[in-house]
Amino acid sequence: MNTTKNDYRATYYAENRERINSARRAKRAELSRQRLAELCAPLPGEEWQPIPGSDNYRASSLGRICGPRGILKPQKHLLGYRIVDVAIGGRHISKTVHSLVALTFHGPRPEGLDICHNDGDKTNNAASNLRYDTREGNLADNYKNGTYLGKTRVRYPLSTQAPDPRLLRKLTVADVYEIRRLWQTGETYLSHLARQYDVDASTIRHHLFGNHPKRHTVVSNATVH
Repeated sequence: MNTTKNDYRATYYAENRERINSARRAKRAELSRQRLAELCAPLPGEEWQPIPGSDNYRASSLGRICGPRGILKPQKHLLGYRIVDVAIGGRHISKTVHSLVALTFHGPRPEGLDICHNDGDKTNNAASNLRYDTREGNLADNYKNGTYLGKTRVRYPLSTQAPDPRLLRKLTVADVYEIRRLWQTGETYLSHLARQYDVDASTIRHHLFGNHPKRHTVVSNATVH
């Protein structure tokens, strides 16, 4: 009797596998959307929309990003932008908050255009403060808002501001090799490594995807620039 029931179940599943799996995926997606809705409680006047390419992350009209575990805390980029680690298209990557908000509320960025902050504040990532424009329009904003820094590469947003101490902190060669080992396990993120070693996320990114660490070693103090 049991054998007959098991055979019947196996046959039924084989004949309806795709429909059953599709229903399971739909149920998981609905539960995920419900959980995100609970985690991403809107502020007054705030609107949440799913980030294209990801069912588990949302962007808000006020410039916040929400993931499976709640509101993400952005890291500070060396040029003043805010970045977060997200999973899009099956890959865990670091993205600037303004690019995610612009993608969500203004659509894909047209080729050759920049994402501009209307008020010149790189931390104000509200959808209403972002627009797509030409490089000339972006530079015009910088002149108007007094944030133009010329062609010189800077280590922090404005020369009148003190640099973030994390940008000046150095890693040892041993630190770099350990960071690369942890990254290869696939169980950590750039932001986690940055917090663990108390440096900017851009420093971690440089040593993961840049040149060999020995080329950045200062022999006198055995540190990495």
